[in-house]
Amino acid sequence: MASSRWLTHHDPEHQDRCVHLGPVLVCGRCVVLYPIVLATAILAVAADVRPDVATIAAMWLLPVPMVIEWIAEHAGAASYVPWRQRLLTAVAAPGFGLALGEHLRHPFTLVAVAPVLTWVVVCAASALWSAHNASADEAWEEEHEQAEATRRSALEALLGSQDDPARRS
Repeated sequence: MASSRWLTHHDPEHQDRCVHLGPVLVCGRCVVLYPIVLATAILAVAADVRPDVATIAAMWLLPVPMVIEWIAEHAGAASYVPWRQRLLTAVAAPGFGLALGEHLRHPFTLVAVAPVLTWVVVCAASALWSAHNASADEAWEEEHEQAEATRRSALEALLGSQDDPARRS
């Protein structure tokens, strides 16, 4: 049976982050990001937009709010809000589109690769850090639950021995 998930990398418990396009689930961020990036890249190539101070600044600065939101969400400082995620993605996407347009004209030019690679590394590091902390929190919870069960058993054994009439004499 074919999956109804397309362009979604979310586990079933996070499918609230997806939108339904007919019977297909698509990541909410991706459904905004890719069309705007592609449209901006096509327009930049067609209009022969060259990297100047404004376009370079756009490549670096437009993604900043989205990156901050990504980090805050992964750090647990902000909760997931669909409209905010999609709005900040729409703000960031033209910067990535300008970088893609420049990359299409001059593959792997530093002016296009540097901002994209920087933001990808920052977001990936944030996600990895968050995943590491989450696994440490889960390990702590398991240890805590086991210690509580041991304490509970010891307390029940202690209380049980006090109720034993043979022990009283």
